[in-house]
Amino acid sequence: MRLPSNKMWLLLLGLAVAGPAVAADEAAMPMPAWFVAPGQTAAVQGEVPGRPAKGVMLFFWMEACGYCERMVSSTFRFDAVATSATAAFDAVGVNLFDDAPLPWLGGEPLSGRRLARYYQVQTTPTTVFVDASGKELNRVVGYLPSKAFVREIELAARRKR
Repeated sequence: MRLPSNKMWLLLLGLAVAGPAVAADEAAMPMPAWFVAPGQTAAVQGEVPGRPAKGVMLFFWMEACGYCERMVSSTFRFDAVATSATAAFDAVGVNLFDDAPLPWLGGEPLSGRRLARYYQVQTTPTTVFVDASGKELNRVVGYLPSKAFVREIELAARRKR
């Protein structure tokens, strides 16, 4: 009996590791309830009279990113993170490789991929805080525990004023 070539072993190993294919909708990472849909941000919809303009917290993630999952399941679950973030920002989860158009500032829809390119996101997780005009206020690259993340939110909120 002849054994498969090295290339065949690599192919078989790759198939075993990859597992079954998953539909894009099933693979989407569920964002916390305090996150909003991209088209529902105050910055996209326009300012609310009598209320300071909210910025946007863009959380760039991708499938199979362990630290992205950890941010969602750990850091974002703390009330202090949700309270600090929603006071000054609308939080939006952005799949780094998504090609679907997302409503964005200025009316031009941008895909997650184009938005990541615009803000020069190189890795995930990356969180970019922007003001209502889209100007970057702060950036967090990688995983942060809740207390450290709250400090970054507060820094971005101070720069927004």
